[in-house]
This record gives sequence, C-alpha cells and structure tokens, in this order.
Amino acid sequence: MAITSPPIIRRDLMIGSEQFALVVQTVHDHGAAVATTAVHRQDFSRRIGGARFELWPDDTRDPDTRLAEVADLARTMSDKTLSVMIPADGQKSVVLCERSVFEDESKKAEVLACHIEVVRTADCGVIFGPDMENPESLQDRVSLVSGLRDHVTGLSEKCGGLSIDQRGYTAQGVVTGILEALRWQASHVNGNGSRGGAWAGRRASIQGFGAVGANTALLLHERGIRVVAVSNKFGAYLAAGDAGLDVPALVRAWQEGGDAAVHDLARRQRDTIRVEPDPNALLDVPADIFVPAATRWVLAMPGEIEEVWRTENPGAYDVTQFLRRTGVQVIAEGANCPLTPDAEAYCQGQGVAVLVDFIINCGGLIGCWREWEARHEAGDGDVVLSVVHARARAHIGEVVSANTIELLQATQPVRRAADEIVRRNRGRLDDNGSPDR
Repeated sequence: MAITSPPIIRRDLMIGSEQFALVVQTVHDHGAAVATTAVHRQDFSRRIGGARFELWPDDTRDPDTRLAEVADLARTMSDKTLSVMIPADGQKSVVLCERSVFEDESKKAEVLACHIEVVRTADCGVIFGPDMENPESLQDRVSLVSGLRDHVTGLSEKCGGLSIDQRGYTAQGVVTGILEALRWQASHVNGNGSRGGAWAGRRASIQGFGAVGANTALLLHERGIRVVAVSNKFGAYLAAGDAGLDVPALVRAWQEGGDAAVHDLARRQRDTIRVEPDPNALLDVPADIFVPAATRWVLAMPGEIEEVWRTENPGAYDVTQFLRRTGVQVIAEGANCPLTPDAEAYCQGQGVAVLVDFIINCGGLIGCWREWEARHEAGDGDVVLSVVHARARAHIGEVVSANTIELLQATQPVRRAADEIVRRNRGRLDDNGSPDR
C-alpha cells in the first residue's frame, strides 16, 4: 500500500472557525485509501489521538470529505487530555478506504504505518492510538515497524501494552460517571440521603454494543443494574422479560465473533430477546440510564433534526420524543458528541443528568497515555504491566469521579461546565507540561 502522490502538509489551517496547527494527508495506491491527520495544537511536547478507518462514501471520493469530522475529533481530544490532566495536545486521524483495504488488516496496517512515517516527519511528538475499525491487533502490527514504536499505543499485552479494549478501560470511566450520577440523584434529587444501593433495580439501554458498549453493559450488570436493550449495526436486542438481557452471554458472543455473533445469539434466544431490525428501536425502550456509544449526534432537537439528517446522521432521533417515551434520567455519553448541544441543554432542563463525552469516556485515553508513558520512560527496560494497570485504573476512577461531581453541581449548561474544567486544568499545567499540584 505505497503512497502514490506527494503528501499534503498544511500548517495553521483554518477549519470552520478554528485554526489547526497541522493537517497531513496521504494518498495510498492511487486513492484506494486516503489518510488525514489533524493536530489541534502544539502547546505540549506530545500529541495523542486515535486513528479510525471508514469506507469511502458512496457519493464522493473527495479527500477532504471528512476534514470537518477529523478536525472536530482532534479538538475533542484536546478537551479530553486537559480534562484528565494529561500533558498532551489532541490529534485525530481518519482513513477513508475501499472495501478491499477496509476488510484486510494487513493492508490497513501498511497504510497506517506509511502515514505515521509522514506525520512524524512533520511533528515528531505524535502518538497514534486505536479507534473505530482499528483494534489493538492492528496497532501491534504497526508497532513492529522499525522506528514507529514510540508513536503508537493501545497495544496488546503480548506486545507490551495494556489490552485497553479487552479490559474495558473506557467503560470503566463511563460506569464510574453513571454511579456517581445515581448517587447524586438518590441524595440530592430524591432526598433520601442514600449512597449505597442507589442503583438497585435501575434499567439501562446501550446503543453500540462494541468495545465501549459491551464492557459498559458487563460492568453495569455486575452492579445489579438491568440492561434491558442493546443495539449494533444489525438491529436492536430488547429484553423480553423483567430480568433484563443475559449480558455475560452477549458479551462472550461479541468477544468471539463481533456484531454478527451477537445477532445470531439473539435470534436463537427469541424467548428471552426481542430482535428488532431497526437499531433505533432501542430509542423507544423505557430505561433509567441511556449510554449512546455508537456515533455522533444521535439525539437532536425537532428544529434542527432535518439538518442533522442531511449533514451528520440520517438516523438521528427527536430528543423530546426520546425522553417522553423512555423516561431516561441519566445520559452517559460513551461516544463523542452523541447529542447536539441544544439536545444536551434540553435534557439538562428536564432534570436529566447529562454526563459529557470527554468527561467520562476518557478511560481509553488514560490507559493509552499511561501505557505509552511507561514504555517511553523505560526505554529498553522492562515495564511491569500490573503496576501500570493499577496506576491507570486509579487515574480513571479519581478524575472521572471528581469531574462528574463538578458537572452535577453546576448551575450553568453542562457543556459549558465541562469546558470550564478544561480551561481550569490548562491553567494548572506549567510550560513543561507537568501537573501543578
């Protein structure tokens, strides 16, 4: 998968209303794949973010077709790093490719490795992590390319990583936020002063039963919260009875065979699972907790939904109908930007605890950073993974709990409150990128 035209390197590029420090684009095998990386800022010595793979849209082969998306994701990564006191800027990469590349991990690894080679010549501080359609097995392949190991993270344990997706790092942060919100509601909204058992009998629905959603479902199930509905690209899977779904069985199926295996299991268990071909059927299921962990702008206000359908997500749903039909009281944003800002504000005005994406879905970032940091500092020395695991998990628990409580206490719009956390933390990081604690 050779680069077949000169790379395009643009500095201080205006995308929308914001300037981005660096945008790098590479074309592979005459357009079979085009990789774009956006670096938001270069304030610290390192830039970190995931690289995701997407199929070319049916209606265009314009290399800039995802430029606004990759820029928005890079900006969100900057917010995420600062929200958890990681001294690094945000960056993000999107690789658009033909199906022949999309379905071949070895070709994807070749594309990503070649692209990183170009990006690191323009910015030696970049670190690439896993993302959609880019699992740790692909990251492992890239890490073995000479000279690239210091520029990748999110590896399997056999390659010196933390196996972040398998261990559910992002889900740990999401569930930490959910439990804090339920405690808060039990104590401050319901007025019963309860902390322990605040989630007894609660129901959850999870959109996107993948690396984040499946592990979130399992962690909620282990705490006695009934998962009553999940969805993936094949449909929605709704509990037929009061007991909720058999989450461990669904998670095992996902681990063994992905979305297709979950779908096959659900079809075989029609006595306990109602299978709906439309994934959006999940958005009508009554629940206390909703975890959107699939895509951007799932819920929107009635006045903006047609524009969202046209520009962002043709499956977006009216948030006013969603709340009326489901009665949801906690929305935990496992995906980035699953609600429009106006939809977030509406939910908050209805008394719903909205847990902003980069405040709670930062567990994967923390794990990736801690993994890279330990390997980078060790050089040729040994990394004790058990110690790194413990540090990463402690970091996730402490920072997500503190930031979630701050969100719940805020009287201003929740997105603005999350931005205030970012601004405050930027002020706490000195010029060397060291936390001023």
